[in-house]
Amino acid sequence: MGLNRDTIKARFEIVNDELKAQNISVECILIGGAAGIFLSENVRPTMDIDVFLKNQVTNKEVNEIFDENFIEAVTVASVPDPEEMTISDRLTWSNLIVYIPDFYSLAITKLFTDRKKDEEDLLSYILPGISDFNKL
Repeated sequence: MGLNRDTIKARFEIVNDELKAQNISVECILIGGAAGIFLSENVRPTMDIDVFLKNQVTNKEVNEIFDENFIEAVTVASVPDPEEMTISDRLTWSNLIVYIPDFYSLAITKLFTDRKKDEEDLLSYILPGISDFNKL
């Protein structure tokens, strides 16, 4: 059984509490299968949470907090550029903001990988949620 919205939010709440204790604020973009969970009921179950850390956060303490809570924090993403992603929603806590990209931005992240799992996700779960392919 995979993660769901509530379990993902619970992990982020723990991360927020730890960030707050260290007086650190972080903004990130949820990517991968966990983002899909917030966009559709029809997604492949996932066990991992991946985020893109905005503003090139490379603070050792931040990375440790995310790692301890089984969240993969990446600081480099090129396609699409995080600043060009369209955000559909956000989750906000006192010291943590998690942006959720729209289906189009999520699709683009999957289009530019060479993992078989990403191709399957794209075809089975993401593209059916796309209504205007010209936006891609």
